[in-house]
Amino acid sequence: MSDADTVMTTAELRVLHAAGAISVYRLVAQGASWVLSVVFATGGTALLVRTRDKAPRMFPDPGKLLRQLRELGVVNAQCDMRHWTPEQRELQGRRPDRSLALKRLHARAAEAEREAG
Repeated sequence: MSDADTVMTTAELRVLHAAGAISVYRLVAQGASWVLSVVFATGGTALLVRTRDKAPRMFPDPGKLLRQLRELGVVNAQCDMRHWTPEQRELQGRRPDRSLALKRLHARAAEAEREAG
């Protein structure tokens, strides 16, 4: 997946960014998703991972990753699209069951709000 020296969570990314420890931010394509790799000012690299299981944090939508970087104050990032295969997204199953469950949840919440107010 990546040749990163180490891994970091989103909380660690915030601290390292605030300290000025990161010199390069890279959006790296992995199939239909994206990961964030950084290069430290002192050398070495790190990959953004999920806090829960330390698996690479995958972003199906690169816009979400860019927004997260912008919220941190990052104004420049590199983009590596060598391994980008957006057609793989079509192979990943949709979740109509989750969509239906969320629609029902929103309908119940709206109904409860009307009854309360």
